[in-house]
This record gives sequence, C-alpha cells and structure tokens, in this order.
Amino acid sequence: MGEKADWKGVGDSLKSLGDKLAAHATEGTAKVKEASTEAGPGAVDQVKAGGKAAVDKLDETSRDPEVGTALKEATNRFLDAVKVSLTGGDVEKPVADETGEPGPPKAVEPPQE
Repeated sequence: MGEKADWKGVGDSLKSLGDKLAAHATEGTAKVKEASTEAGPGAVDQVKAGGKAAVDKLDETSRDPEVGTALKEATNRFLDAVKVSLTGGDVEKPVADETGEPGPPKAVEPPQE
C-alpha cells in the first residue's frame, strides 16, 4: 500500500500561514485607524487616508518573505496530500533551483494499469 496523505501537516501549514496573515491584519487595522485619525475631521480625507494605509499594508504583506514561505509550504503540502490521496503513490519532493526555492509542483499523473 502507498504512502498516507499528511492532511494534519496541511492543516498545520495553513494555520501557520493564517497566523502570519492575522498578525499583518491586526497591524493593518491599527494603521488604518491611525491614518484616519491623523487625516483630520473631513470624512472624505479620513476614508482616503484609511484606504491608502490599507493598500500599503496589503502590499507590505504580499512582499513579506515569511508569508511567501508559509504560502509555498502550505501549497506544497496540500498538493502532496492530494497527490497521495488520489494516486496512493509516493510524493516527489521538488528540486530546489539555484536560489534555493523549490520548483513548481508537477502535474499528477494518472495511475498506469
């Protein structure tokens, strides 16, 4: 019988990613409130400042290397578990390129009969 899918590992990696995103969201909420308060009494100015702060925080989050690493880990674990569940086969670990980053996941091959 083949390898068992690591769905617990998938959940753990998704939790780790969620924790990192939640930390950024908490920081973002504080920055939006701060920007809105500093913008002055006009509602339009407050909304504009808050929107800019939110977009800036979203951009910062998308560039955070820890978030990127957690996202890659969660994606790889999910794809590995799906492959094992569908094929019952072993999972090939991605080969790192010259930057040390794993390559893109390979397509699942249908079982040969």
